Amino acid sequence: MNKLDAPDLDRWRAGELPDEEMFNALQDALDFLLDPPTVKLRQTSNQSIPYNADTRIQWHEAIEDNCKPFGVGYTTAMWDPADPNKIICRVGGWYDITITTSWENLADDGSRRITETRLNGVTNPEHGRRDMWHTGNGTVTNMTWPVFFNVGDYCEAWVYHDHTGGIARSLVVGTEPGRRSQFKMKWVSL
Repeated sequence: MNKLDAPDLDRWRAGELPDEEMFNALQDALDFLLDPPTVKLRQTSNQSIPYNADTRIQWHEAIEDNCKPFGVGYTTAMWDPADPNKIICRVGGWYDITITTSWENLADDGSRRITETRLNGVTNPEHGRRDMWHTGNGTVTNMTWPVFFNVGDYCEAWVYHDHTGGIARSLVVGTEPGRRSQFKMKWVSL
């Protein structure tokens, strides 16, 4: 599929018997809808985030990365470990993006933590941004929002902090549930 072309399915007419090709086309469409393009990434080690600087999150591992463009018959990855910041859209449409960031445990310093997505390198509040004030004992942000992609668009997750004193902070990999930075992008509709 290029851009947002709808799947080209034959229409059945009353009295017409479907043939093998029509059943295969229907099966391809059902397979796509039941297992839509999805990528889920996580960090496996801590990442230092400099003071007062926008920083791209480095993803280390794909938990799931299946993108089977409709009717193509093969799976292609949306994430490449050689470029661990970028997620590339292979099938156009609306996606739900969920980002979880897990910051190190610190005393309450009143500083701000920002997590956002950038589509094709551009910041846009409609693509998802979350500002949060640090309240101590580590901060975990979790947010989901819809983003529209064309084929070839790419997405990156960025973080920022303005801790008083100009000290770098870290995204951490914790041992307790939910204490690991993760990214999920799932196709939901045309």
